[in-house]
Amino acid sequence: MLSVARDMYLKRIRMHILKENEKMLTLAQKLGFKPVDLEEDIVRVEKILN
Repeated sequence: MLSVARDMYLKRIRMHILKENEKMLTLAQKLGFKPVDLEEDIVRVEKILN
């Protein structure tokens, strides 16, 4: 997904993840995504692509 986004010259990728989905939040963190917004049940994460 990240390499395809870079090939398409995207500047960033954003995802909305349920707060209870700890495995996906951990994976996002390992891939370099940072939390940018916290809602009641959802965490929005973002990765800036170079």
